[in-house]
Amino acid sequence: SKDDDAIDQRLSAAAEARGDSALTPTLEETTEFGRADTPVPGLSTAGLMGAVFELPEGQAFPEQPIKLGREWVIFRLIDRQRPDEESFTESVRQTTREVLETLKRKETVDLYIQQLRAKATEEDALRVKPLTTADERS
Repeated sequence: SKDDDAIDQRLSAAAEARGDSALTPTLEETTEFGRADTPVPGLSTAGLMGAVFELPEGQAFPEQPIKLGREWVIFRLIDRQRPDEESFTESVRQTTREVLETLKRKETVDLYIQQLRAKATEEDALRVKPLTTADERS
């Protein structure tokens, strides 16, 4: 829209005047997407997808910017379409099933490792060294 273009131009001009060209925000519009899609190539999408799909009905913007890796994102939800059963094809069902099974397997393995670690620590067979920062503080 004209407003988006004007905002983008003003931000770019301000950043260039300060020499912040690498920090200049970009404006991208996505196509329709679902939970399993990657709406903005190059961005970690887990946090973005959660924020988009958890946005309350009727609210277009998030309460605050979202940090995705080294990037900050502000989005505007233009339209929300509810899925219909016809679009939920067998291939979508199969993909969904595979994703859920993979997540469940990972969860099971993680829980098993946690239990083994807890038991080994309890039996004094494992000592966990606390994580330290670069300057050696815990």
